[in-house]
Amino acid sequence: MTAMITSAPPTTRSSTFRAMGCGITVTAVGATATPFADAMGDIQDLAEVWEARFSRFRAESELSQLNAQAGQGAVPVHPSLFALIERAIDTARASDGLFNPLVLNAVRSAGYDRDFAELRPAEAIHLPDPEPVPGFEQVELDRDALTVSLPDGCGIDLGGIAKGAFIDAAVERLSPEWPGGCVNAGGDLRVWGVPPGNDCWTIGIEYPQRPNLDIVQIRLTDLAAASAVATSGRNFRRWQTDRGPAHHLIDPTTGAWVVGNIETASAVAADATGADLAAKTLFLSVSRRQRPLLGSASLGITIDDRGAGTIWNTDDHHHAEVVPLIVRAS
Repeated sequence: MTAMITSAPPTTRSSTFRAMGCGITVTAVGATATPFADAMGDIQDLAEVWEARFSRFRAESELSQLNAQAGQGAVPVHPSLFALIERAIDTARASDGLFNPLVLNAVRSAGYDRDFAELRPAEAIHLPDPEPVPGFEQVELDRDALTVSLPDGCGIDLGGIAKGAFIDAAVERLSPEWPGGCVNAGGDLRVWGVPPGNDCWTIGIEYPQRPNLDIVQIRLTDLAAASAVATSGRNFRRWQTDRGPAHHLIDPTTGAWVVGNIETASAVAADATGADLAAKTLFLSVSRRQRPLLGSASLGITIDDRGAGTIWNTDDHHHAEVVPLIVRAS
């Protein structure tokens, strides 16, 4: 999923670096060389701060240290970590537990116990029997003291939610500098202001069966209400186990990966954190043939294993327009 730039003016600059297990591309409209280079240095520094706080793959990260103290009472955390955990718990509550951030042990048990780049997707991993994920209600948050208490034996995995929050933090830093731009982290992105060479920002949603093609395009017509797009799916992070192909999206009721025919779910929201949360709840709800849950998003798109797409929206979805390319909408 990429921002479509059809006729970028000379003053549009773009740069990519790797962090958080993906490529991160920053595009700025109206940027000049030296200020843009300085800004890219700041954003790379921000990415390192983010991994040091939110990564589950770093034993010394603040999130890993919190998880290591599960069952030991209230643990003080940084305000940004507290805010993200609180938002995840709010989403869990709004979805009646369909989304649950306490999936860390289930994700590890499914075989995703190291950075994805270190997994051997073709090598079948022996797995233990899955167990249901503990209820999110057991997490205790103290907003005044900024402390988090986790139940014994539990762990929080913020995953793509933290990536969405990074995008939002990066946009907050960069948007005052230039009239328009985009921060794209592994396909989840947020834009602001003037688009490069178009009347509005146009985002392509990838066709899972043929990743070099877009299945639909989304025209963002009201950035105050819809400036971010995120996708969750089983089409990329998957690996082999003795129980069959596995992926990282967990059904909290079973503790195993979600089964069904949905490949990806994308959501459009006001910020990247909300878009990522909405994409996950949409994927989970549609995969389980429940009422589609869009959370704070006004528009969602699911694509199944046959390449058929479905457009889901709320009553208030005039913030974006969907242009079907090879999608069957309903």
